[in-house]
Amino acid sequence: MNARDRERITNAVDFWITTKLGQQELSEATGRAQGGARAAVTGGRHLAGVNRLIVEELQDLGLTGHTCCTDRRATAPGYHRVSKSWDPLVLNNGIPDSCHRVQVHGRIRGQEPQQPRR
Repeated sequence: MNARDRERITNAVDFWITTKLGQQELSEATGRAQGGARAAVTGGRHLAGVNRLIVEELQDLGLTGHTCCTDRRATAPGYHRVSKSWDPLVLNNGIPDSCHRVQVHGRIRGQEPQQPRR
């Protein structure tokens, strides 16, 4: 791994941690915390750094005709529902080509990790 990639990955992880903690604190301070680690992720911005890293990697490939959509623009028709939001969505000449779902599970401030749902 070169120094540029190490810095980009470190920045994405740092953004994830900082934003997740900030979202949890805001949720608790406003009385909207839903318990457990959920309060840290319901703000919706915690994965923006990871999404940015994915988009940069795709752009570095130099693919022509591809557009990367993030946030509210990363929505495509769904199979089980009318639409589905992705993080990010890659379009090839305006047609959905690749969609990514990023989920990170782990502890915040010593909380017990969530068990996977069965």
